[in-house]
Amino acid sequence: VVNVYDAAFSNDVDASDAIKFKNSLENLAINNSAGSQLAIERRNAINNNDTIFYKLNQVRVSNYQFEFTPEYLDDLGLEAYLEDSYLNTKTPLSLSTSSIIDFNIINDPRSYNPDRFSVVFKVLRIVPVTFVDVNAIKQEQNVLVSWSVQNEININKYAIERSDDGIHFSAIGNKTATNASSYSFLDEQAIVGVNYYRIRSEDISGDLKYSKIVKVVFESIPSITIYPNPVKEDRMLHLKLSNVQKGVLQIRMVNHLGQKVMAKTISHNGGREEYLLSIPKSIMHGHYTMEVIDEQNLKTILKLLL
Repeated sequence: VVNVYDAAFSNDVDASDAIKFKNSLENLAINNSAGSQLAIERRNAINNNDTIFYKLNQVRVSNYQFEFTPEYLDDLGLEAYLEDSYLNTKTPLSLSTSSIIDFNIINDPRSYNPDRFSVVFKVLRIVPVTFVDVNAIKQEQNVLVSWSVQNEININKYAIERSDDGIHFSAIGNKTATNASSYSFLDEQAIVGVNYYRIRSEDISGDLKYSKIVKVVFESIPSITIYPNPVKEDRMLHLKLSNVQKGVLQIRMVNHLGQKVMAKTISHNGGREEYLLSIPKSIMHGHYTMEVIDEQNLKTILKLLL
């Protein structure tokens, strides 16, 4: 059986969990608080006294072993114990390496009680900061991420993390802790589709804590614009692409007679980007058309005054 902990998960039984299928021999399951027996249980972040209740059925009078294998639990400031209600014992479990625990089943109903075993977590140290709230709001093509905190004690900094799948996150910015009650960060590189955000706090000893996850969705609507229009005396023109697919773009500047007076090729990496175009001094002032043609020969026409 497997328990997985993350702020993105719910303690309720849902599609993230897996029901335990019984067999004809010994059966070990996680006995969820809702009464469901699970093979895989995904839960919210571990709190003090969080408990895994096991359901052990169809055992025989024999000697057995439990093997507990932890991953990524040794730096969370936790202790874990295997509680045995029959022997009334608490056995420490390692949170960095596997633990092998021997136990016996004898001809005593209390010995083979299905609810005999559980694992209890204890918090050794409390990361001082508490995330009160986290929000992510669209601002045109950007996302304003804001968060509120309490008990900001010995916090060094906050990292703003983003993900496109809600599982694999990477930092996109940092904010130094200033003993404020709220902070914000503007993400100017939001991606097309779903943007997941969370905040990671780091205290002066290196302890980490994560906020809940919030999300913002950007529909894939391509946009191509130019500015300034009219063009200024420096003849520098900005070509702004938003949600445009990756590929090679042909840029043409055409006069009122349909004659091509300037041409450029841009290799676009996809998404949102801005390119600077220099208009030659040999091109006279007047009204022009800028044509942007993609690899599918789709053409965007923009009016321009030079």
